[in-house]
Amino acid sequence: MRQWWHDDHGVRDTENSFLVVEARLHDLPRWKRDLLERCSTLVSNATRSLLALMGRQLTITKDVADDTKIASADLACTVDAERAARIMALLAQVKVREDTGEVLPFSNAYRFIGCEPIPGTSQFRAVARLACGEWKERKGKKGAVRLVHVLSKINVTTGLQQLLGTYVASSLLQSIPAALRSGVCQEVGQQVMSYIGQLNSSRVRGEVAFPTVEDRDPVRRRAAYEQAIDVLTRDLTPFAYARVRDMFPGKYAEGDPHGDRMIVNDERWFAVTTTPEPHPIPLFVVQGDAVRLVEGAASFPAGASKRNRHRGNRNDDPRVRASRPEQVRRKGNTDLRQWYAMVPVLDADDAQLRRIVAEKADTRGRGLDLQFRPLPISGAQSLRIRGRDMLVQLSGDRGRLARVLRNPNLRIAWSRIVRKGAEWVLQLTVRVPIVAAANDHNVLGVSFGVDAVATWVLVGADGVEVRTGAFAPNEQILAFLREKRQLEWDQAKGRWIGGKRFARQLEAIAHGVVNDLLVLAEEHRAVLALEDVSWVQKVGPNHQQNVLFTAWNFGQLRRIASYKSQLVGRGDPVAVSDYVVSYTCPHCGACRSAKQKPEQATTWRDGDALTCRACDWHGVLTSTDRARRVVVQGREFLQTRWQHIASDTQ
Repeated sequence: MRQWWHDDHGVRDTENSFLVVEARLHDLPRWKRDLLERCSTLVSNATRSLLALMGRQLTITKDVADDTKIASADLACTVDAERAARIMALLAQVKVREDTGEVLPFSNAYRFIGCEPIPGTSQFRAVARLACGEWKERKGKKGAVRLVHVLSKINVTTGLQQLLGTYVASSLLQSIPAALRSGVCQEVGQQVMSYIGQLNSSRVRGEVAFPTVEDRDPVRRRAAYEQAIDVLTRDLTPFAYARVRDMFPGKYAEGDPHGDRMIVNDERWFAVTTTPEPHPIPLFVVQGDAVRLVEGAASFPAGASKRNRHRGNRNDDPRVRASRPEQVRRKGNTDLRQWYAMVPVLDADDAQLRRIVAEKADTRGRGLDLQFRPLPISGAQSLRIRGRDMLVQLSGDRGRLARVLRNPNLRIAWSRIVRKGAEWVLQLTVRVPIVAAANDHNVLGVSFGVDAVATWVLVGADGVEVRTGAFAPNEQILAFLREKRQLEWDQAKGRWIGGKRFARQLEAIAHGVVNDLLVLAEEHRAVLALEDVSWVQKVGPNHQQNVLFTAWNFGQLRRIASYKSQLVGRGDPVAVSDYVVSYTCPHCGACRSAKQKPEQATTWRDGDALTCRACDWHGVLTSTDRARRVVVQGREFLQTRWQHIASDTQ
């Protein structure tokens, strides 16, 4: 589990959060890798063609009153008589708003506004309105009324996606697998609607370019990369070097010896290093149930090694059997459990892809006689093998994967298959239902810090403080400094340090801290209130405090706690702004307004010290003081949430 966010598409989904889970496609044979590469090329070609088509068929009309605003964005397409009849039926419908009875401008999700025959042909020209702008009155301060331009856009994930796949680009998508067609339409739709939004935005300066896939196309990137390599290998002239001080003027002090280092200053080398490595375009599967996850099980003799079991070899080696625990030797066999994904990519109308499939060796499971059954996350009760499915083995952190794949409350929302380096990875976006702990009114407030990674205060339902505590010291910072010193030591000794990473180690520490917090919350049936640290005070270049802030991954702690809290039934945690935490007086509760100047502010800070002009309190906020403020602010928000839940249940 790498990442978590609320996917709102403009409006936050208040019932679900979304969790991204990664699993490697393990031990892929050559034909499966070739097939994924070919699918990526087909998706790239279809994306490029569809974007080019929309660029030709899209008409942007500027607003008469303000030419920086959009009056309408219309997309034209050519359809046959059968589709034209469907569009005519949609145009004949009339929809009204339920609350006001007002006639809605569009009678269908595709936003068709016209369909006319093309003279001299049997084709029709249909027009869909992707966006329309209008001026609306908004009440301002002191009763003033101002005009605001509002741009109404088509829903990308439903209306526009289906419009492109059904009416605009159905012929362009025939060469790619059926499960990937909606993904191409959605990706293109999101890029085009982003382009329209930028044209209408007053914050975007300069010319807005229509989106293309030139920089993402693996074919073009491969050609540019190989050309740069070819130029470098043909020209045997030695590289040109320059002092780093001359290449980056103003970065190094006059007496700093680091500025006198000689580095390569040659365009041939820059062309190789700056050309992006040609990674394939991701395969985007919009339908959550298209990629199905299954679990297989098989039994082997106790003498079969782990390597042989995964290769389907049932040889019973006496030495392997003797190394087994007594319980396994007594049982006489071992069980193998493995997870697989059924990826629907074998049904494309492409000659090269069909040839790859036809020439493949029958390596299903490498001889394993596995009885597949669907995993709970797929939402299927039974399993039917489809002819379009390619079976791929999944690998990764088995503990984390098991907690997600076997959770009956989770469902796959959409998925992507991407290549990272030499490996292909399945990225599952999982829908996590937000279950509010309606009957649990205890609150665990958490403040994140440098000395103690997490300081907490537990308050009961009656608002009385029950316990306080802290997780100290900050293991993330200690591990970071320890690894940093080791790298600097190795570098000083001239040792190779390339490829040495310890981000996973720091991430594991963060998961451990969050797990301890959730155990505490579960023990006391409390809801989490977390400090949302968005800003820290930096102190000059290369200062030790800056190093500590770099090591202290406070954002990661909050993100992990956000999705894990929902997985264990603690609901959606409350985030409390660090501004409120830092500027609220612990004695009287006064807080500086965001618009107040320092000399007139209700509360103001001088370094770590806080001064309150409302009650003349002066002092340094401790970690516990900060956690108490998180609890107070969190409970105010939670009280409103609990009242809504109570009223809904009545």
